[in-house]
Amino acid sequence: MRYCLGRLKGKNLVITSLAVACLLATLFWVGVHEPLMAEIEATDAQQKNIAQAEIDLENFLNRHPDRDAYTAELKARESYLAGLLPEEMNESDFIAFLERKALRHGVLILGVTPGEGYVVAGCRAHPIDLTLETDYFSLLAFLREVEGDRFLRWEGGTIESDEGKLTCRLKLTIFALAKP
Repeated sequence: MRYCLGRLKGKNLVITSLAVACLLATLFWVGVHEPLMAEIEATDAQQKNIAQAEIDLENFLNRHPDRDAYTAELKARESYLAGLLPEEMNESDFIAFLERKALRHGVLILGVTPGEGYVVAGCRAHPIDLTLETDYFSLLAFLREVEGDRFLRWEGGTIESDEGKLTCRLKLTIFALAKP
């Protein structure tokens, strides 16, 4: 080696030294730097995934801070929905409900005529014809309150006026889940 270096003088020594330095730099770049950079990128990606999972967990916990209260809220909502579309038709209970609401709002029920039930879209439907006598504002209050407690569909009706009293013939349909 000393012999080789001794023969290189001047310009050749500088060129050879630069070539060896470039070769060593290239070997360092390929053998050490690139694998380290790849490992750093993989670690950064893993840390981002962990940070995102922590954010998702924190968001979930913030949306549902009290699991017992959340469970109670879900049960209340399920019971409300079950009341809107009960499993049993209970026409007599619904007619009694109509009578209570009519009495509360000063509406006189002149007649209730249940129709023939049928099945539609996986539910049992039961039409009911109502004949009422009342004034305008009592009728509105009665109809608003009846709509809120059970899923029903107003099919139509007629209203006749006689000296401030309204005689209403309304057709509505109540629903219940169909029995399998």
